[in-house]
Amino acid sequence: MPVNQRVPFTLRAFVPDGDPGGIRIIDRMNWTGKGIAFPRSDWERVRQRPELQGLGIYILVGPPDDDEETELERVYIGQSETVAEHISRHDSTKFFWDRGVVFVSTNV
Repeated sequence: MPVNQRVPFTLRAFVPDGDPGGIRIIDRMNWTGKGIAFPRSDWERVRQRPELQGLGIYILVGPPDDDEETELERVYIGQSETVAEHISRHDSTKFFWDRGVVFVSTNV
């Protein structure tokens, strides 16, 4: 298939609290993964999810430093065999982030 050819696909978003700005669980048809996007304020609830007790990658995002001349957001990308544990550590040591995204496999 040529690199520039696009293939249609379906994404499903589940919003468990009914708040589209809150926790969102994303999956794609024919994909063996799951994405969970959340505001930092919901971290204590998100960390209890069983999917986050295992292997995954995560992205923490926040605004730029006040003293930086850029408007680009700050991003931290990590991986862990226990995602919830690592993000919990970052919750008490990395203060810049205000939202996160986690990607985990559903084939575990």
